[in-house]
Amino acid sequence: MAANLASTNRPEFSPLTLSVAGEVFGGWKSARVRTSIENLAGGFTVTASERWPASNGGTSGRRIRTGDRVTLAIGGAPVVTGAIDAVRVRYADDTHELEFSGRDATGDLVDCSADHDPGEWRGLKLEQIAQILADPFGVKVRVSGNTGKPFEYFRLTDGETVGAALERLCRHRGLLRVADGIGGLALTRAGTSRAPAAIVLGQNALEASGEFDDSQRFSQYRVKGQHPMVDLQAAEQVVSPSAIVRDRGMGRHRPLTVIAEEPGSEDQYATRATWEANMRYGKSRRASYTLAGWSAAGVLWRPNAIVHVRDPFVGIDEDMLIVGVDFSLDEQGSRTQISVARKEAFDLRPMPDPKTPVSL
Repeated sequence: MAANLASTNRPEFSPLTLSVAGEVFGGWKSARVRTSIENLAGGFTVTASERWPASNGGTSGRRIRTGDRVTLAIGGAPVVTGAIDAVRVRYADDTHELEFSGRDATGDLVDCSADHDPGEWRGLKLEQIAQILADPFGVKVRVSGNTGKPFEYFRLTDGETVGAALERLCRHRGLLRVADGIGGLALTRAGTSRAPAAIVLGQNALEASGEFDDSQRFSQYRVKGQHPMVDLQAAEQVVSPSAIVRDRGMGRHRPLTVIAEEPGSEDQYATRATWEANMRYGKSRRASYTLAGWSAAGVLWRPNAIVHVRDPFVGIDEDMLIVGVDFSLDEQGSRTQISVARKEAFDLRPMPDPKTPVSL
């Protein structure tokens, strides 16, 4: 599917532009751009009339097609870099309207199987395996901080997507995997940089919503495990220590037992139980705020930044982590919807490494 669009090579033609093969398209009727640390790929949907006057006084015959490599930028700053997934047209006798949607280049990692033979690696670091998986798709991997020791052994499962394999890898190192907005993959941790401004209900926050869900939160977390069985040992000799951490914010009795991923000490299990309690509490408290415009102090709002939120209606007056940022444009102007959560929800705890299979 292809469609004609007016274009100009002047980036200031529109605050939101699609660059296709060096040509810049703007003047959208409506747009939505979605970015989040919970998704491996950001995405966008924009709509436009079939033709309209360009800044040079004419119109363009350039067609945008599915599969075209594109960069979506806001105010000249890249936000999504990848490809057009779909082109849709709606028309009647006197109107033609086009809709384009696409995702970051990492969208292919979400969709496609990891096709490697034999599909197992030994002695490689996380970023090395990640780059091997991403190379066939032309996606570059960058890391922020230490990714830990090399994996003794890592193996793909049959039919596993690249995105799922990356999630497993990152889980063993307590990392997030997110699109970097410029066509690459970033391996990082929950952010520490500050957002360009605070979010204050009644000032820059035009609308707000909150979600408080304790269905996956418990009053008590017990972590327990077992040491490997050794011949001639009694069962009571191999039972590992256990640890209990309580969430005193839960008023009723709701216990949860977690089997530890590896043998450990009482102190290690206490750390594991504390992380479980913090993570579940962090995910149970979320809020979303709608702000006018797409930036503050000339800086775009971005996910994975710390922002101070003051919202007396729901009792928030503290630093939160920006989980997702949605930019929108329509007849009401440009707006940003910012989703926030407690940082504990994304301070991931590294899981134990996969074990090398025993050779027969």
